[in-house]
Amino acid sequence: MSTERGRPEVDEVRSAFFQSAYEQGAPWDIGRPQRAIVELWEAGEIVGDVLEVGCGFAENALFLAAQGLRVCGVDMMEPAIARAREAASARGLDVDLRVGNALRLAELGRRFDTLVDSALLHVFEPEDRPAFAASLASVLAPGGCYHALYFREGPRAISPEALRAAFGPGWKVRSLREAHYEETDPEGAAAWLATLVLSHPRTVIDSKEDTREGDVQGLDLPGIPPRDVKKVGKATAGRGAWMHQEAEEGLAGSPGNSRKRG
Repeated sequence: MSTERGRPEVDEVRSAFFQSAYEQGAPWDIGRPQRAIVELWEAGEIVGDVLEVGCGFAENALFLAAQGLRVCGVDMMEPAIARAREAASARGLDVDLRVGNALRLAELGRRFDTLVDSALLHVFEPEDRPAFAASLASVLAPGGCYHALYFREGPRAISPEALRAAFGPGWKVRSLREAHYEETDPEGAAAWLATLVLSHPRTVIDSKEDTREGDVQGLDLPGIPPRDVKKVGKATAGRGAWMHQEAEEGLAGSPGNSRKRG
């Protein structure tokens, strides 16, 4: 999913990185939906019209379509969408799979009841996350839910307070719990699974420029006492060996360094 507007050099670096990953065997290509997403479905948390943003090979979207939901999947990488379309056809599934930009989701021309994000959120730099939140708000129906599975540890980790900094007025963090992100490496990665509810889309879009990293007032994280918010979810450097390889190659030091998705 293209995630930078006005910085074409970042798009180029990110696209080259993902192109290489898809060609060499992406660690997020596990050939099945993420267990955390399946559990959300089983709990009745994914309903109505669904958008998977940054869908990659779209195993999550295909799984949800197989359950009878009306599903759209969007990703920036044409090879990923092409393979996802082939898989949908082979399985007899009707899924709207598109090449698109995560910061311009309004161009889809429709709204959704549920948004699903499997490891796209942590691709964004902190300064870009409010714009991403506004893009999500432009396609999510009021009262709808955004479910995000993202790294809890490592160089791309997002802490609870950073989550609140990105999703400010108009959003409510309904739940945040520890989860597991599955990869081709059986060990996988430590993750957060967050569910946010959109109450006022216009507020999100109007206030995105005022949202700043470090704004933790009003953070509503069920099960986490306010005094402990800053202690929870601090990044460590123990996860993601291939991200460290990316850094050695000079990609992680650029504005477009990223790790993705399944």
